[in-house]
Amino acid sequence: VAFIDFKGGRQERELFSSIGLDQEEAKLRVVNWPGDPIDLFRGSKEDIADRITGFLPAPTQGDGDFYRARMIRALWAVIVHTSEPAPKNIEEILNRVRNGNSFAERPEDRAIFNQKEKGIPVGDVIAEGLAGRLDPLRGVGPRATNSGFGWSDDWDIAIFSLDATKESDLRIGAAILHDFDSWLRTPMRQTNPRPILFVVDEAGALGRINATHSLLNLVARGRSSGVSVVIASQTLGSLGLIGTELLNTGPIRWLGQTPSPQDIIDAAGTKHVVETSYGEGDLGWNGKRSGRSQRAYAIDPDVIRDLPKFYWNLSEGGKNIFAYIPPLRYQEGL
Repeated sequence: VAFIDFKGGRQERELFSSIGLDQEEAKLRVVNWPGDPIDLFRGSKEDIADRITGFLPAPTQGDGDFYRARMIRALWAVIVHTSEPAPKNIEEILNRVRNGNSFAERPEDRAIFNQKEKGIPVGDVIAEGLAGRLDPLRGVGPRATNSGFGWSDDWDIAIFSLDATKESDLRIGAAILHDFDSWLRTPMRQTNPRPILFVVDEAGALGRINATHSLLNLVARGRSSGVSVVIASQTLGSLGLIGTELLNTGPIRWLGQTPSPQDIIDAAGTKHVVETSYGEGDLGWNGKRSGRSQRAYAIDPDVIRDLPKFYWNLSEGGKNIFAYIPPLRYQEGL
């Protein structure tokens, strides 16, 4: 079981860590971060470069995409397309970028590092831009991101407690998601296909760094990789455009809350009904006269509008099949 909790709450962390401890025969291997170092520099050169790239802003179809593409090309030049061994930490990567000509081996890569921007070597310019983006990887001690835990290790519970108010923690969370997704495609995972439950709490926080697409990738790959994914968010809207896509991927069940009656009216949808008419004579109703097929609201909109604003709606397969209103005690005047 893996938890990524963007609330950063100590109580939840202790609760997650205690799972299974009531079983005397269980000797669960629990990983906690911060606390136990993790390793985001493990794997092939391509794995590392791909992981580091995940710390860069997502494409925006704007001018910033040029600089993003240049950063990515520089990273791959000094990490992948070089005879040097894989880097072990972020400082080593930044040093390689600053001294690109000493590490880049392909002519087209050297051509990049031979350029200057306002009299400053491009390698220095790129390294300065990367330094801020990759700052979360400079953690030491309990927040170290190298020479620590990796998904191929022997583990039962992995807990990552992150603070959604800090962009550095959001970047680390996105990198952990990306790293897990990449690991699912490795031979190491294929040789150990045990079922995994992966839970992301307060997942909407990833929207602040435009990284919610990582959730969609994980859900799509999890179905064929023995991974069940639980994504919890305060609102569907906080997940951005991928919220609707997640519902269309065929989740078994999701539970949501909304203060807007119209939200649940729209989500409940309609059902097929047959509308009939009856004749009335001196002796009363004398049977059906006609019938027609049409659609009607699955739940009476007026009933929903009359409910308190606090209610839950339960959806299965992307369609609301129940409206559940928790029992409330009312007082006169409230």
